Amino acid sequence: MNIIHSTPLLYATTSTGKTKYWQGHTCTDGVDYFTFTTYCQNLGKVAPKIDCAEDLVALEGKSISKITGSAYVTIVGKNIGRSNETSPEQQSVLEITSTFKTQKDKGYREIGEESVQDNVLPMLAYPLGDKIHTIDFPLTVQPKFDGVRCLSNGSRMWSRRGKDFDNKIVSHLLGVKCGDYIIDGELILPEGYPLQDTVSACKKHRELSSKLLYRIYDVVCEDSCYTDRYEICRKIVEATNNPQVVLAPAHTVETQDEIYPLHETFVKEGWEGTMIRLHNHGYKVGQRTNQLLKLKDFLEEEFKVVNVIDGKGKFVGASIFICETPEGKTFETSPIGTMEYRKELFSKKDELIGTYWTVRFQAYTRDRIPQFGRAINQREADIQG
Repeated sequence: MNIIHSTPLLYATTSTGKTKYWQGHTCTDGVDYFTFTTYCQNLGKVAPKIDCAEDLVALEGKSISKITGSAYVTIVGKNIGRSNETSPEQQSVLEITSTFKTQKDKGYREIGEESVQDNVLPMLAYPLGDKIHTIDFPLTVQPKFDGVRCLSNGSRMWSRRGKDFDNKIVSHLLGVKCGDYIIDGELILPEGYPLQDTVSACKKHRELSSKLLYRIYDVVCEDSCYTDRYEICRKIVEATNNPQVVLAPAHTVETQDEIYPLHETFVKEGWEGTMIRLHNHGYKVGQRTNQLLKLKDFLEEEFKVVNVIDGKGKFVGASIFICETPEGKTFETSPIGTMEYRKELFSKKDELIGTYWTVRFQAYTRDRIPQFGRAINQREADIQG
């Protein structure tokens, strides 16, 4: 295999404090074109000075772990015979560049590049699943809002990936009286607006943006239990005295049997599901943790849009996405929204090919195809650049 293109070397910090390195490549055997990635991390407590990929090769097995490569993914040309046709070589570069963008969206940085204003990243949840049998009571349950995750220090607001929201969009939500705390919550339009309207209002300043609410449900404090953190949130909301900055409701439950009736109530009220917060632990910055669990009646995953086709019958002119699974299998899914919205998407179909969308679905088939799925929103990196 001959490597014909490599992305810049990326690095990130693991949950144990080590430095991990990632790089994407395209290659050819003289006939076909492929993409693959390489990965390694430092072995000791202190990461060696790394300026380029060649440094990793020189230190492999010494201060750097063995460099492992992923499986080769065969790439074919797209849109053959059309004005936007790409050759296999061109498409391989586009594919690995998209993967590179995804890694940066996850928090990886290029060598010498600082993180995005060093914005604190939020604590993330695991699915409840079998963990229901191991959690401690009492605990707090809250509705899982169908909005856009947002953290704020009072003067700025940023996304779960650390990207600042345009101040024009959130100007009416700035000035939260949070002192030295960073607050964690969700941007969401009032009841009755679908998710894509919230995403649209967060993406670009428009009339709807001024209607965004900021629902606060946590504060970044690694040494305080959740009951104390929620009380801090309550005081911040009261001191702010802004009708569009609101405290998320919270319910304390003593037993497992109390969770599911509340979950059913939340779903009937139109919420996405339930968040479960264990009491006796601090906030885990930028980590997925068992201290925060989510309960939903459906699955959600991100898939790449490889084509956009026209609907049929009364849905002519409305977009249908052809999405691709990590295994290379394709399936059809329609974006959630009005006919006007779906027609707008179809009018810019060429721009959507190659983007990633979150698909909400009931289950996987035996062939690992999402079943009864709907595309609900575009990946943040694609929305915000």
